[in-house]
Amino acid sequence: MTHSTHPAGTGDAIPPLRAQTVRSTDGPARCTLSPADASDDERTTAWLTVNASVLRSLDEFR
Repeated sequence: MTHSTHPAGTGDAIPPLRAQTVRSTDGPARCTLSPADASDDERTTAWLTVNASVLRSLDEFR
């Protein structure tokens, strides 16, 4: 999944992001968000990982 948008009031585009969910047999599913065009090396430093259970749809908050 990738998504690109402009923050409110700016002309600067947020770079496309990639979300990858990994399911584990011995722990919770984890979702990692990183720049879509990041190299393998960059993905190790430019990322955010959370338990998938805490993620919410944008529609839930509109």
